[in-house]
Amino acid sequence: MRETPVVIDGPVGQLEALYLDNEQSRGIALICHPNPVQGGTMLNKVVSTLQRTARDAGLITLRFNYRGVGASEGTHDMGTGEVDDAQAVAEWLRAKHPELPLTLFGFSFGGFVAASLGGRLEAKGEQLKHLFMVAPAVMRLGDQDQLPQQGELTLIQP
Repeated sequence: MRETPVVIDGPVGQLEALYLDNEQSRGIALICHPNPVQGGTMLNKVVSTLQRTARDAGLITLRFNYRGVGASEGTHDMGTGEVDDAQAVAEWLRAKHPELPLTLFGFSFGGFVAASLGGRLEAKGEQLKHLFMVAPAVMRLGDQDQLPQQGELTLIQP
């Protein structure tokens, strides 16, 4: 199975993404990449490994580039904007598969994005199945960031 390039409407323009459907899916996975200022993209090797892991676990996967990365429009702001982008992508994914549970994956800066998004979604009444954070940039979490309180958490800190 190969990922399909898709374009998703984001809050400041179109977002580039790679989507992998799975007819026998047990859930959906959104994967957030590391810091764009340091070269992080959806093609990062850890992000690619997370995508394959989610795929092999029977999940539909979606990874995307934040605003200002790759072919995604806009300019990154290293914070709220990227979480806004992730929320738009999660809403796109939920609209396609409303019946399936959502798992969020994030690596480094993407861990901050995934955790912040999880809190936002939970505040809107959506429960996450699982939040996976690999070497998350937790120092980016601010007072305005609410973390999810429900669902499973896996934290990998080297």
